[in-house]
Amino acid sequence: MRNISLLIVEDNPADALLIKEHLSENSGKQYDIAVKETLTEAIERLKKNDVEVVLLDLSLPDSSGLDTVRTLITKYPNVVIIVLTGLQDDQVALQAVRYGAQDYIEKKHITSTLLNRSISYS
Repeated sequence: MRNISLLIVEDNPADALLIKEHLSENSGKQYDIAVKETLTEAIERLKKNDVEVVLLDLSLPDSSGLDTVRTLITKYPNVVIIVLTGLQDDQVALQAVRYGAQDYIEKKHITSTLLNRSISYS
């Protein structure tokens, strides 16, 4: 089984570490993981065209909210985008999916099983 190339776009190092830990708990999948802290850094990384899945926080130093999702989906429509956020807003979640995000997960609900399932189904 090949590794899945994954980009975590998260400006909080503790959250990024927790996400990586959740991903490592799945024995069935292996990930090549990169972490970027800003949307600008993420876009630069995505220019390499080797990322399959982006785990995207909506509150970044250089972008916030649905603009973050719109920007990535406009520039990289073939990349799977899963929004991971601390926001608890059903309208934002629905709109993110309408823009093209494959899933929207509140950080407080993240589990290894949920995260890996979301990636698999996306």
